[in-house]
Amino acid sequence: MSLEDRASARSALYRMLGHSFNFPTLDFYKVVESGEFSANIRSILNAVGHLEFAQSLEDKLSGVTADFEEFCTEYVRLFDVGGGRGKPPCPLYGGEYTIRPRLDVMEELVRFYGFFDLGLSEQDRELPDHLSVELEFLHYLAFRESDALERSADPSSYQRAQADFIERHAGQWLPIMRGKLETQAPLPFFAGLVSLTTDVLRADLGYLRSALRRPQECATP
Repeated sequence: MSLEDRASARSALYRMLGHSFNFPTLDFYKVVESGEFSANIRSILNAVGHLEFAQSLEDKLSGVTADFEEFCTEYVRLFDVGGGRGKPPCPLYGGEYTIRPRLDVMEELVRFYGFFDLGLSEQDRELPDHLSVELEFLHYLAFRESDALERSADPSSYQRAQADFIERHAGQWLPIMRGKLETQAPLPFFAGLVSLTTDVLRADLGYLRSALRRPQECATP
């Protein structure tokens, strides 16, 4: 796989994962239930060398053991409202997991997005620290990396932005959320989705840091 194809595949993976953390639709449920979701992600992981933990994907994304209504109810319980107390045990907002004020986190994210001339969708109306938004941003950066490579341009600014973003945001707080989720006896699919996304971010950060070091190492006598 060429470097540009690898970046393109990573971009597609981040888009799929990002959409998966939105409130479930019936169409998404059917894709998960049929096994198509798992198969699509497996094909990407198998194609991208540094994401070689695809062998454990079947255990992580074991499909659904509930009907659509129960699937949505579980999403609400874990991520949206919780068990009737107004706050879920595992919110999908990164600002809930930092020692900094959440407003400061959101302002930093808006600046990050704005640096690349991106704004929040008026249609989705999601806050900047929602996991789906952060993963969509990584999708965009990997797409721009792929485009730069295809044009034989320097991709390092997009690689550096991805690495810094993972390190400062989703890659920092998602492992904390996964720990909280493990105490909630979640449906296997949601446990697998969070676990897989956490693993992808960790592996991708290592890949990006290595890619950024490579030119300097090659230039060394």
